[in-house]
Formats: sequence, C-alpha cells, structure tokens
Amino acid sequence: MNKKWINYKDRMPLSKTSAYLAEIITCLNSGKLCLQHDDNYVLLLPKNQIAIELSAEDKANKQKLSIKLSWYNEIIPEKKEPTLKISSTTPQIPKKPVTDGPKKKLPNSKKPIKKTNKKKAVRK
Repeated sequence: MNKKWINYKDRMPLSKTSAYLAEIITCLNSGKLCLQHDDNYVLLLPKNQIAIELSAEDKANKQKLSIKLSWYNEIIPEKKEPTLKISSTTPQIPKKPVTDGPKKKLPNSKKPIKKTNKKKAVRK
C-alpha cells in the first residue's frame, strides 16, 4: 500500500477555521474522513480508540493550539477516564499555600539541616 499524506497550512478567519473543525468532528463521528488538497487525497477510517495529544502555548504576541489524533486499525483496550477539561471559561484554581518545603539533608548525613539567612547550612 502506498503512503498517502497531505500537509496543509493557511491563515483564515476564525469562523472558517471553526467550520473546518466542525466538519472534521462530523466525519470522525461517521467513521470516514477524507481530506483533499489539489489532486491529492487521504481517506481515513477511524474505528477504534483514538489517541489524542493536545498542547497549548501562550506567548507575549502569539498563541498556539496543536491537536494530534492517531489510531490503529486494530482494537486497543480502553484506558482510564481522561482528566482533561475543555471549556470557554477560565477555571478558579485555588492558590496553594507557600511553605518552606521539606528540610534538606547534607550529603552523607542523616541529620536534617536548617537554612539560615546566611548562605551557610547549620546542623541542628
């Protein structure tokens, strides 16, 4: 079997991008996704469990979302429930209390050390 692939990059309005993504979702749900660009096309037949990789990046002048989906044509046992949440609202994450952290030990010593304002460790 010959390997077929399409690599497509473009800039477009958000509404057009959303329409593309919605069509991809519709095709995934139907189990048949055909991508065509010029004279090339790739027919994908997602049937089983799909692996998903998401990454998001927020820089000073650019934001980025990458989505990667992959699957095998054989049945793979399901894993645990996903812990990723996707929404349009910013979560209210409680702030963690600031602590000094665990006491550090000196090498080759079983006694914990106490930090002082001087940059020197003092044994208790």
